[in-house]
Amino acid sequence: MNLRAKAAAALLTTGIAASALVAVPGTAAADSAKDCPKGAICFYSGPNQSGKLKKKVWANWSGSLTGIRSYFNNGKPQPGLDHVQLKYSYWVHGHYRSVSQCVHYGASEGKGNIGYANDDHGYSNATVKGVKWRGEC
Repeated sequence: MNLRAKAAAALLTTGIAASALVAVPGTAAADSAKDCPKGAICFYSGPNQSGKLKKKVWANWSGSLTGIRSYFNNGKPQPGLDHVQLKYSYWVHGHYRSVSQCVHYGASEGKGNIGYANDDHGYSNATVKGVKWRGEC
């Protein structure tokens, strides 16, 4: 093989290797929300897991986390501990509404927006009050 053929073969090999590094839909990189580690539920300041990542929770937690508009339960499949009972409140029509909902895990079912949706202002910010890891909803 002459020098020109070797150089062409090297470029072809490099191109193939580089294309293997590109993320493919359906891979782990495409399935996780912005910086949420596996095994945690994460809370964001913007809708659809956008804005600032405000908190990551791996265990049962209670407190007051304000300014939340979305979440992602990136929990690991584990019987009895992969779903989350999520408690939060938000301001709507002159009063606070308290909500307790079960959140599934994973990229397709574990993402959601919280707060009050309206046409004028989008989602209002919610205050997360508690997270309790649990079994199936």
